[in-house]
Amino acid sequence: MDQRDLQQRIELEKGVRRFREVFQGKVSLELVALLMKRYHSNFSLITKYLILMVTDDTGGLDADDRKEIDNDPVVKAVIKKLQDEENKAKTKVGLGAGNWRAASDCQEMCETLLVTLAILTHTECRYGHTHTRTH
Repeated sequence: MDQRDLQQRIELEKGVRRFREVFQGKVSLELVALLMKRYHSNFSLITKYLILMVTDDTGGLDADDRKEIDNDPVVKAVIKKLQDEENKAKTKVGLGAGNWRAASDCQEMCETLLVTLAILTHTECRYGHTHTRTH
């Protein structure tokens, strides 16, 4: 890969990231990468295209668009890199959600244990209730 290809890849990647950030990832990665390349990162033109495309029944990428992506190694490389990053981020979020659930379960268990301890010791629990043990 020569210097020009590397520079094109970097500029395309920056543009795609920025555009998807503005639209909160609602536009497909492939479509944004293709349009960025096709319209030379002209955000205004790409936005107009997307607005007009929304009223079009076809929507998304057609066979010609897919062919254009397949024939452009720069676009393909950027799409692959960003898809890999998104997949890694989704995996991390999944693990984070599991950890959050475990922490929430742990907190509930601790609160239950505190109430149980208060019952056993005839003291006031952290909720201000006095618990007495009944036989």
